[in-house]
Amino acid sequence: MSPIKKHPIIAWFCDNTVVANILMLCILAMGISTAFSVRKEAFPSFDAESVTINVPFRGGTPEDVERGVSVKIEESLEGIQGIDHISSTSSESSAIVTVDAIEDYPITKLLDDVKIQVDAISSFPEQAEKPIISENKRSHDVLRVNLYGDVAEAVLKEAARTLRDDLLKLENVTLVDTSGARDYEVSVEVSEDQLRTYNLTFNEVTNAISSNSIDLSGGVVRSDSGDISVRTRDQAYVADDFAKIPLRTNADGTRILLGDIAQIRDGFVDQEYLSRFDGQPSVGLAITTEGDNDIIKSSVEAAAFVESYALTHGLPEGVSISSWQDGSESIRSRLSLLIDNGILGVLLVLISLALFLNLRLAFWVALGIPISIAGALACFPIVGVSLNQLTAFAFIIVLGIIVDDAIVIGESIYSTKEEDEANNEHHKNDLHSTVRGVS
Repeated sequence: MSPIKKHPIIAWFCDNTVVANILMLCILAMGISTAFSVRKEAFPSFDAESVTINVPFRGGTPEDVERGVSVKIEESLEGIQGIDHISSTSSESSAIVTVDAIEDYPITKLLDDVKIQVDAISSFPEQAEKPIISENKRSHDVLRVNLYGDVAEAVLKEAARTLRDDLLKLENVTLVDTSGARDYEVSVEVSEDQLRTYNLTFNEVTNAISSNSIDLSGGVVRSDSGDISVRTRDQAYVADDFAKIPLRTNADGTRILLGDIAQIRDGFVDQEYLSRFDGQPSVGLAITTEGDNDIIKSSVEAAAFVESYALTHGLPEGVSISSWQDGSESIRSRLSLLIDNGILGVLLVLISLALFLNLRLAFWVALGIPISIAGALACFPIVGVSLNQLTAFAFIIVLGIIVDDAIVIGESIYSTKEEDEANNEHHKNDLHSTVRGVS
């Protein structure tokens, strides 16, 4: 019978068991360390592949927005390298233009090129506000929080703003979006009778408001002793600020103020918006994460903060807080399934081989299962892979292959060892028979 051909690497490790054991312990240590430190997320994060241009528009029709904003942006982007497709959506309140990049094109370069071209457009209508240009990064929901209670809308909105600021101070929370609350609005109502009484026109009122409620930079004055920044800060924010705006100064030194002729109210934009939680008015906060943030760490930190928020920071009377829709539940359940299957696989191999072969062989073969998983985990930081639902599912599938192979290899090792022992025993018997024959 021809001898079994040995693999040189395997043979070397068999002859140097101390090195093999040290390597095994190192793989286990690196795998366990990586399991705690590797980034965990619901789904893999991908680099942004498109740029969005959002231009708010006041008081227009979709046709006006398309002609005055969307078409001009599309025309300005012609000739930019790296663009695969451009799409736009025009509505009464905004124009949204999405620029898709070609595959593997640097999104930061495309973003810079788009900003240069859009900022150079000087013919937008007066109703168009400053364009907001950003990358379309994929974000993941971490936790949803609701403030609710039968209180004034302004109380809920301010409580939500304070909670949002406090959440953003947490180490693992980067994005918090507020929903369910209307934007603030200062309304100025001027009657025709008041205008006639003070001999004013509506244009005078609007010009006075626009020219006296400004926050404008006047440049920099350079000198030998240093630079002085010149800036006009006279922005009106609340009703009292607008009431003090002068409309006209008479020859006798008296002034007509906006508050003398107009009704000024602090309120909210006039729109239908219904947001309720547990049957009560509510403002919601959506905690999301993107980039390198760990969704489990973010969820644990945010949930613990929300749970103790009412006691540590306090809430207005009549306002309650509650959290729901934990975005880390999906990856938690998948990792829990992986751990349970891994333990069952090790026990299956250990029991099967211990019953039919021997305990020592069963132990070392079963130990190969966690070593294999630990070795794969140790490579995650090297290749830049996170622990998410897809990689966890891949582990679950491969785990079955590892268990099957472990049993097959263990049985093969045992049978080969028995065959070698039988051959050695047969060789000894032949040798003894030869010695007796000679003697």
